[in-house]
Amino acid sequence: MATKNKVSGEGFKLFEWIIAFKKEHGVINIITAGLLLIFMSMVLTLVFNPNIIFDKYREYDELKHTESFNRRMKANKAMQLELKDIVSEMRAYRGFVIELHNGKVNSTGLSFNYGGMTYEALGSDTIISVAEDYADFTLDRYPILMKVYDEGYWCGTTDDLAKFDKRMALRLESNNAYGIVLTTIYGVKSEIGFLGITYNKMPPNIKVDGTANLMRKYAAQIAPLLDGDAE
Repeated sequence: MATKNKVSGEGFKLFEWIIAFKKEHGVINIITAGLLLIFMSMVLTLVFNPNIIFDKYREYDELKHTESFNRRMKANKAMQLELKDIVSEMRAYRGFVIELHNGKVNSTGLSFNYGGMTYEALGSDTIISVAEDYADFTLDRYPILMKVYDEGYWCGTTDDLAKFDKRMALRLESNNAYGIVLTTIYGVKSEIGFLGITYNKMPPNIKVDGTANLMRKYAAQIAPLLDGDAE
């Protein structure tokens, strides 16, 4: 019984001390002091063990890389199927996707605008792939791509194209393509790249038969597969 009374007395004294401390310093000051103690303990932890920051960043970076890798692997199969369907529906010779990237910078840190053909679908088994020929290039090498980047769409024969981009016109003809349709693929935050189809013989009414709307629809359809910012 005496022990119990002693414990109760100690507890009452502690309670009185807390009440007195609160009255003397105020609740806000007590909370502020507590937060400062927590903050100081975090600062001291980082001072004496700075590797914590680098370790956490490395873990985060590795996780993002893994997520991005897995997402791309899942997108690859879906993209190939989508592109084959587009080529089939448009009765095209070839379909392709060019994705934009800025893998290099100049001496001041300003990026170069690069593109690469990441997906290709062929109209028949007898057509030879050209994806490796367009694996990595600067956009300003081909004015047609800069034009489509600015305007969103272009359609015409290689004769039309040669008027302002002879290099691309000649390359297309060397690949047995004499007509091309290009549209921009828009992502949530920025342009992803271009969706294109080529013809070895340009359909006569392609400029007025709704092709532009169809290509924009297809581009919007595949955009989420290529967009790292899409949910």
